[in-house]
Amino acid sequence: MWLPLFLLSAAQLIEINSVAAEDILPLRLVDGDSVCSGRVEVLYNGTWGTICDDYWDMADAVVVCRQLNCGFAEGARGTAQFGEGTEDIWLDDVKCLGTESNLQQCNVRPMGDHNCNHVEDAGVVCNSEQAPHASIYHGRKYNIFVSGEDLKIKCTTKGFYSSTMFYLYKDNDAQPIMSKAPSTRDFTVTFEILNVTAESRGNYSCIYDSEVAGKTYSSGRSDALEVNMKDFLQPPTIAFKRRSIVFVQGQSVSIRCEAPEPFEDCRFYLYRDSEDNVISSQATDFSPSAVFNLTNLQKSEEGSYFCKYQAYSSKRLWINSSWSNFVNITVHDDVQIRLVSKDSDCAGTVEIYLNGTWGKVCGDTWNLAAGQVICRHLGCGFVKSASRGERSPAPRGPVPLSHVQCLGSEPLLWQCYSIAWNDGMCYGGFRADVTCSDQPLKPLISVIRSPSVFMRGENVTIQCAIPIFYAGSRMFLYKVGEKKAFLSIPVPENRNSLNFTIANIQSVQSGNYTCNFDMDISELVFNSEQSEQQMITVKDEPPEPLLSTDTAPPHFLPGQIISLSCRAPRYFSVMTYYLYMDNGKILVSSQPAAVQDKPALFDIIAEGKKDDGEYTCQYEMKTSGKLYNSSHSEALKISVMDMPPKPTIELLRQNGEFSIGESANIRCSAHDAYYGVIFVLSKVQSGAYITSAVTKTAGYSTVLAIKDISVKDQGDYVCHYQIKRSGKIYNSSKSDRKSLRVTGRRSQSLSGDLILENDS
Repeated sequence: MWLPLFLLSAAQLIEINSVAAEDILPLRLVDGDSVCSGRVEVLYNGTWGTICDDYWDMADAVVVCRQLNCGFAEGARGTAQFGEGTEDIWLDDVKCLGTESNLQQCNVRPMGDHNCNHVEDAGVVCNSEQAPHASIYHGRKYNIFVSGEDLKIKCTTKGFYSSTMFYLYKDNDAQPIMSKAPSTRDFTVTFEILNVTAESRGNYSCIYDSEVAGKTYSSGRSDALEVNMKDFLQPPTIAFKRRSIVFVQGQSVSIRCEAPEPFEDCRFYLYRDSEDNVISSQATDFSPSAVFNLTNLQKSEEGSYFCKYQAYSSKRLWINSSWSNFVNITVHDDVQIRLVSKDSDCAGTVEIYLNGTWGKVCGDTWNLAAGQVICRHLGCGFVKSASRGERSPAPRGPVPLSHVQCLGSEPLLWQCYSIAWNDGMCYGGFRADVTCSDQPLKPLISVIRSPSVFMRGENVTIQCAIPIFYAGSRMFLYKVGEKKAFLSIPVPENRNSLNFTIANIQSVQSGNYTCNFDMDISELVFNSEQSEQQMITVKDEPPEPLLSTDTAPPHFLPGQIISLSCRAPRYFSVMTYYLYMDNGKILVSSQPAAVQDKPALFDIIAEGKKDDGEYTCQYEMKTSGKLYNSSHSEALKISVMDMPPKPTIELLRQNGEFSIGESANIRCSAHDAYYGVIFVLSKVQSGAYITSAVTKTAGYSTVLAIKDISVKDQGDYVCHYQIKRSGKIYNSSKSDRKSLRVTGRRSQSLSGDLILENDS
């Protein structure tokens, strides 16, 4: 072996001396091809154990090779590639930087703490004569360059070992074609071959020199990097952004042109029928694709479409790709739409005429936005309803149009997103139904408070929202029973919701409110339907909160924690919560509201009967600069008992008589509020209680079986139970007695063993 303290600086040598004073864990490599490769094992407590491969990488291998004086790290191995160990796993989650002198200086779990097995044993491969091979890259996915470009080839080390010189080789030449020393960074250089020609075609590789302790070591040669010379770059692909078979006049079509790899600067061109007919072009930065949108498609735009791209090269040249494949567009101008019903041309099932046949539109994704487009398309005004009709009894085969998804602003149905014409399947089998109206749809009205109760003097905000596919001009707020609008506001452009504010509201303004809106279309004004009614209640005090507990029924024992929750209605600005007993006469506790719309939690330790009673809560809120106290919640009855109530005991035979050798079943049941208890069955003997059996059950009842009854089992039995609440154990009083009488002749077994069986 050679080069003690391999690849360490003077500062690291000082660090080693300080660590040497400690007990550095010895390492070894086993089951490899040499002493410098194999499974890594650590000696601890006199036992050689392995390392788990979680987070195991080259940085860890560098430290292992350095600690073992085995030179350079060539590879980090996992999944027990050198076989499985048989002793302990000592280390896991080893995370080294690669600069440490031994594994103890790395970030690692405590010794012996792991979540692995030996199939994850880690290993390393070290090389004492040669630095790890270099990496090589030229930035082109398909290795294609065009004459006149500058070829830039980057050569790098693995990042853990610095370099003094890099060498570039072509094909199998023994001599490098270029050499270059790193400048600011010791780990990488870029070789430039200017103005490449056909002679530049070939396979390139590189190596580097690393100097350690005055001696130079050469790396292994990198993998071969292919360079091909062509007249054009790789062709792009062209496709419709949405799969399509039929194109309809007025439809919008999106065509994607995608290069095989990204370039720093790229231009895309879309052509129709010939190279002389450029339809559109787009420039992109670091994006491998461009999308061309053909809107309001016309018959004149039929044809075969293809694309190409230009990439900006290092010599300020635009390099052309070859042509893409073709996509064809045929425009149908005979497509029609109708609503089929007995009563109206503006209501019914949606049907489309295509290729000489009327067919139903699939209603699987049908909604109001799609209905609005239909009504607009047919000149039927505004959508009133759009729904999925009944399932079709016919087989669910292809339909003219399926999975329609509209914004509601499209002038024609074909401009909505959908599955390709005549290519989609209507899996749900629903038809699409639409009803149109002379009025726009009603808006939605709401207030941000539930219940909608406000204090006198508050400022109340009522929100009205227009369907997103409408552009309203003015919004109106009405109080039900009054003909004149209470408030009105112009609707700003690109806004679909408005807030009406009633300042300093008074009791006389309690009542139901509605809203509607106007739309201006072609110099005509259309007034929408009225919204649903929104109730506004004005009071002198806030509405009552809700007081509750998770314990049902609310029975508690001394020492147990009584947890109560007091919740105010949503969107009330609560300042403080209060908990009371005896109809608000005794204040038990108070606490400030920590977070809006979160309940207050009161925890009381039950001390005895003094905590038994009816509890209420209330809250204090602040609005418009004033403080208000709510009414009290409904009373919650809390019972505090001295001990758990006694259980019931039952012999599952009415007369209580059993013959020798029979089995007797005894059921012991607690109150159904006390589940998860321990039952104790005792036999009464000479005034004392002798424990016969103990069992724990997840429920509140259990059945005990006395098998092979003998004379000694005759007597009186009682049971009681134990429960654990808030960390304390409570014993119930004992049940009533039940007598078991033994009659008849003796059986062979007199053991009288008790066997326990859970029943609930």
